[in-house]
Amino acid sequence: MNQAKPATLAETLLQLQQDPAARQRSMIHLESQDRHEPVSYQALYDRACNILYHLRQAGVAAGSRLIIATPGNDAFLDAFWACQLGGITAVPVAVSYTTMGKEKFFNICDTLVDAFVFTDRKLLLNFEAFANERGGSDPERFASLLSRSIAANELTSLNNTVRLHEPQPDDVALIQFSSGTTGTPKGVMLTHRNLLTNIQSIIAEAQLTDQDAYLSWMPLTHDMGLIGFHLTPLVLGATQYLMPSMLFARQPLLWMTFASSFGASVLASPNFGYQHFLKALHKEPAQQFDLSNVRLIFNGAESITFDVVDRFCEALAPMQLDRAVIFPVYGLAEASLAVTFPQVHQPLTVLSVDRSALATGDRIQENDIAEHRQRKVVGVGTTIAGCQLRIVDERGEALEARTVGHIEIRGGNVSRGYFGSETLRQDEEWLDTGDLGFESDQLFIVGRSKDTILVNGVTFHATDLEALCEQAADLPAGQVACTGYPQDATEGLLVFVQHKGEPEIFLPTLELVRKALLQRSGLFPQHVLPVRTIPKTSSGKIQRHALKADFEGGAFAAMLTALRDLEASTGTAPKSQARSELELLLLDICRRSITVTEISVDDDLFDLGVASLELAVICEEIDDYFPGRLELSDFLEYTSVADLAAFLDAGTVRDPGDGAPPDPSRD
Repeated sequence: MNQAKPATLAETLLQLQQDPAARQRSMIHLESQDRHEPVSYQALYDRACNILYHLRQAGVAAGSRLIIATPGNDAFLDAFWACQLGGITAVPVAVSYTTMGKEKFFNICDTLVDAFVFTDRKLLLNFEAFANERGGSDPERFASLLSRSIAANELTSLNNTVRLHEPQPDDVALIQFSSGTTGTPKGVMLTHRNLLTNIQSIIAEAQLTDQDAYLSWMPLTHDMGLIGFHLTPLVLGATQYLMPSMLFARQPLLWMTFASSFGASVLASPNFGYQHFLKALHKEPAQQFDLSNVRLIFNGAESITFDVVDRFCEALAPMQLDRAVIFPVYGLAEASLAVTFPQVHQPLTVLSVDRSALATGDRIQENDIAEHRQRKVVGVGTTIAGCQLRIVDERGEALEARTVGHIEIRGGNVSRGYFGSETLRQDEEWLDTGDLGFESDQLFIVGRSKDTILVNGVTFHATDLEALCEQAADLPAGQVACTGYPQDATEGLLVFVQHKGEPEIFLPTLELVRKALLQRSGLFPQHVLPVRTIPKTSSGKIQRHALKADFEGGAFAAMLTALRDLEASTGTAPKSQARSELELLLLDICRRSITVTEISVDDDLFDLGVASLELAVICEEIDDYFPGRLELSDFLEYTSVADLAAFLDAGTVRDPGDGAPPDPSRD
């Protein structure tokens, strides 16, 4: 483009839909392997204007906030751009059907007070049922929410003649809420200036061009999906392919099928995505792709596990995937997305360090380390243009290279605060990211100082999970500690409960905690362990790091064995058995996919905390036996094996052209 660089997102789309070169490119919504919907940038502008007209009719004025919770990417983007053209602050919220997801949705609505909601009627009915089931003040909360809701699937008239609003660069364009929390949500406020500063640096540092083809399955409610793989290619006027997250969850091989078919050059995935893909590829090793056009695969959004990336590259090397395309990055919502990038097309830098020396102030040790104490950490590059970074100790003093400390950032891409809270920083002040790392020519991330746990791309606050466990087991505050620990491609959850009796007396507490976590958060803890005391600092803060270090050092090995033996010897209450061959088949499919130890035909899958990834796999396997008979949306009505069997036994057959199902993802 020859025009001056736009100062706001609204200007970006206005310029783009007028640019002759950009008219040759578009967004392509990949709804299934055979169903693709292209939307030109001109059409996106027209569709956004139409939504803006309806928002105005519903009373959504410039300066308002709009929560966008839609099942489909197309409706989400239409509403997002209506916000930008109308001076409305967009608030993306993932569609979720777990208890925790619904609680988060209501908590965000409460936080934003008078925000409007853009969703669809089926979701509204689901939220209404949830509110009525909980009782108390929730039905009134929902009634208030309903009065400010716009159902996307009920907007039938077309009218794109609407007066636009001209936002200023420092107006808030987007509020990004953290995922997973059951407490008071934190909404990061990002201005047009924040976003465009970061996007321009991303383009420059990753050497992106309008000739690249971008392919992403990342949720648009996540900053990597929205900012990295929608806004960035849109600023360039490049072609972008958007694959629904649930399509990737159900059919992960389509990720590389699409990359091969469309010649995609820029992709992205956190570690758990590589592992999910590899699991599917292992089942169909004859699959072949042409990945010669791929030049970058962004790897971020959670801890980067070298062994998983290594297996991914090895598996796809025969299909012309260059190992150097893996692009490990570091960022966070408070930075509008990106903080550090490596050099393009350079091999990964991997250090083997002593995992017992990764606390603040520790010097990195690489020599003479026993194998069980080694941890591989991957370099994530240096700061991108416009952003600065430093490593500091507990007092905020800068640390030497190769010393672990708190990562702080500042720059034009960094948010000034959370919605409704005090400002995070002034222009020249540093922001504590909550992450721990060290520098050795580039940045290496080793953990988090903030009490958060990242599982499959979803962030959970330890304090929220601890309160949930204490309530379930009727324990005083401060007697539960939750922490994450590295697993193959993500983090596992460890729960420590203060208990001074024998292990057999602990079993009822273990079951209460496990059930509460499953039902309320969708998490299945790897271990729930009794400890004599929960270690705390002199000021009363829980020392989760100390408990994790003890676990990794083998201090709980004997207790784990004792608990396993006790559970095996005592068994569990009898479960309802399958009453037909169909129920037996469905039960077998569910048991293969669900991480819960045992389920019965009458268990509610959502009450068990079944994650979206597991539901997608179950749905795909059932489809192998009953093609076209089951959609993910059916799980909302038929939530147990028995209900699913009755539904399938009724013989319902769908038109393959039916709309895409809702995305029951947790984030």
